[in-house]
Amino acid sequence: MCLEFCGRLPIIVDDGLLPHRKDQALVARIIVMSSVIVALAAGIGMAVGLALYHSERHTVAWYVGGLSLVVTVPLTLYDISMHMLYYVRPELQAYYIRILWLVIIYAVESWLALRIKTTAIYFETLREAYESYCLYCFF
Repeated sequence: MCLEFCGRLPIIVDDGLLPHRKDQALVARIIVMSSVIVALAAGIGMAVGLALYHSERHTVAWYVGGLSLVVTVPLTLYDISMHMLYYVRPELQAYYIRILWLVIIYAVESWLALRIKTTAIYFETLREAYESYCLYCFF
């Protein structure tokens, strides 16, 4: 950001980011978009394979949950990394980042609960503990 004088009044002009931050943002976008495209392609192949072999409902749910996990985690990590890269309002962005971690924790916990039914209660307890911590931070 810099000040330019237009007549007698200074105006603030946003020059954008430093060059290395622009490169980091571009790399992050490329990684996220490529991982989402790969996940969707794998998901379509998986769905066709599951439909051809008439799989059990639990197996189908586990694969669909895994596909959701593979799409959700990179998108959320991208959002978190962008908040950290453009960390200009720390008093607000710290809360945003904490809340965004909830998305990842919920996705991983749900998928693991589908996969390992016997230990689902432990995953739910950890998820609830982090959710309580996030709520505690607001007060």
